[in-house]
Amino acid sequence: MGLLAAGYCFPYAGGLGLAANHEASKFLDQPVQPDRDPTTAEDHPVRADGHTVIAELFQEDRQPRPAQ
Repeated sequence: MGLLAAGYCFPYAGGLGLAANHEASKFLDQPVQPDRDPTTAEDHPVRADGHTVIAELFQEDRQPRPAQ
């Protein structure tokens, strides 16, 4: 009886697995568009007013360098 029930449910479970795989591959194949340059770091986070510095996170003055 259990084998009969498993055989009855297999197409539904397999179909759900195929549909999930299809949707996941569509999501993973989308191009990535970063909002900002990932190599730069925010050294001075500011408050919501945009001017008041909250902290200095790095002691070094970091400047972006072109890739070689």
